[in-house]
Amino acid sequence: MSTNISRELNGYTKGKLNRIKKNLDKEINKRLDNLGQKTVEQLRMYTLKWYASYIPKVYVRTYDLLSCISYKVKNQTVYIYFDVDRMRSYDTDTWNVHRGFGGIDFTRGLIDWIENDNNSGSDLNPRKNHSGIYMIKNTTEWLNEYLEEETNKIINAVILENL
Repeated sequence: MSTNISRELNGYTKGKLNRIKKNLDKEINKRLDNLGQKTVEQLRMYTLKWYASYIPKVYVRTYDLLSCISYKVKNQTVYIYFDVDRMRSYDTDTWNVHRGFGGIDFTRGLIDWIENDNNSGSDLNPRKNHSGIYMIKNTTEWLNEYLEEETNKIINAVILENL
């Protein structure tokens, strides 16, 4: 008799644990998508601050940097990235767009140049010797705080649902 009860309790426990895991996975994926969106918003906010700090006089701003900030969720992991392939690079009659004077595309190095202190480039470039905006560093700090808060919310929500 006790063996039958043990089997029934074991089945009940496994079923309940499977439901909890399924609900937890669903909640995690929903929150990861939200996390991706919020992180992209943070990076864009820092980028807009950088844009606002200077109004170009020699070139037309493309705002391509804003549109290349992306995210995707895959296997319960959020990937935040700059899709620099979405940034245009071409010559103009005045100031080349994301190209050096020699016509060399520098979109791949632009993120690092903006993020960190920079002393390189043409003396004609008004951004030469700029201080970095540290958008990645600042967003990472924000993200660490946000993740701790969200993790606690997820755990509490799933546990309360399944009591």
